[in-house]
Order: sequence, then structure tokens, then C-alpha cells
Amino acid sequence: METGTKISASAHVVLLGALMISNPFRGEPLPVSVQEVAVITPEQWAELTGTAEPPVVEAALPEPVEPEPTPEPTPPEPTPPE
Repeated sequence: METGTKISASAHVVLLGALMISNPFRGEPLPVSVQEVAVITPEQWAELTGTAEPPVVEAALPEPVEPEPTPEPTPPEPTPPE
């Protein structure tokens, strides 16, 4: 066996032995706090909040702007050969 394997195996044996001897799971469980809740219907929620229906919002879309037509570029005049 290689040295690293021996070290790892012995460390695992020591760790498992310590866990079996000490038994860390034997302690008393931690206290749990509980909060009571009530289940209500959507109608009861609307009654409590004071809004029966959400307000209707109409989004106003801006009018599309048409781009101005660009004039056709004029081709350069040909120069006579010299």
C-alpha cells in the first residue's frame, strides 16, 4: 500500500471510532418555535385589504413616427478623359 492510502485509512478508522464512542446524536433536540397561521379565502383577503378588484390601467402607446424620406444621392458627373 502507498503512504497516502495508509494515512487516509487510519484517519477514517480513528474518525469512525471516535464517532461510535462519543455518539454525538444522543443529545436533547433543540426547541422548535411554532407560529400559528390562518387560512383565508381570496374574498376574505379582499375584504381585509379593502380592494375588491385591481385598478384597470390602459397603456397609451405613442403614435409611430414615420421617418422623413431621404433624397437620392446624385451621382458624380463624369470627367472627360484628358
